[in-house]
Amino acid sequence: MIPVSPIGKKEILRIVICLTVTCLVASVILGVVYQWTEPAKRTLTAKREAELVRELLELKEGAIVLEVKRYLIEGEKPSMGYLLEKEFRLYDLEGNFLKSLEAPPPESHLIGRFFIAKDPDGNGLGYVTEASQYGFKSHIRFFVALDTHFQIRGVEVISHEEDPGLGAEITKPFFKNQFIGKTREQMRTLRVSKEPMSETISPDSPIYAVTGATISSRALTDGVRKAVEHLSVRLNLILPKGEK
Repeated sequence: MIPVSPIGKKEILRIVICLTVTCLVASVILGVVYQWTEPAKRTLTAKREAELVRELLELKEGAIVLEVKRYLIEGEKPSMGYLLEKEFRLYDLEGNFLKSLEAPPPESHLIGRFFIAKDPDGNGLGYVTEASQYGFKSHIRFFVALDTHFQIRGVEVISHEEDPGLGAEITKPFFKNQFIGKTREQMRTLRVSKEPMSETISPDSPIYAVTGATISSRALTDGVRKAVEHLSVRLNLILPKGEK
């Protein structure tokens, strides 16, 4: 004999309706909270990253930092664009200048950015570029700071999802500070070593991997190498000759 449910159809319907209404109300509340807090979150993030740029380059009060945003413009002939302080410069994918615009066209997609620091007289003080590289679990987003001779001043991991106690150790000073002082030329041939870290670290030393997290260590190293090379190409496009 099939047992009869003690809850009738009307009661089941009432429970379903209550749960549905509860979910809808919760969704609306979460949406409102998100819309209210997200702008503040973006503002705080932008402020913190602007402070980080100045810290990495050790900029003094009065130094000027220009943020340059990089866009991909889709269409029959895809192109690249750079949003500077007073204009939007359009280039083809080979790096040839096309024209200047007042703002990015509607079909543009923001794909990156970097920062140029100058003193009040217009003399270059250094650069910071934002980049990302896929690590062991997901993308690692980071900043690389360089002086005007393209020697690394610092590396800072902004976000990641690497495992705590393993890949996450790439955020610690003992690992990321190994990049400091390395030049663009040294980065091109830089290797990652699984050996125990030497007591003496110099610009000619390899990057000593985090124990048990070689993939994360190599990912950040490869990412920094690419970021330095890509920044050099982009600065050659937008800066007048001799200004870099």
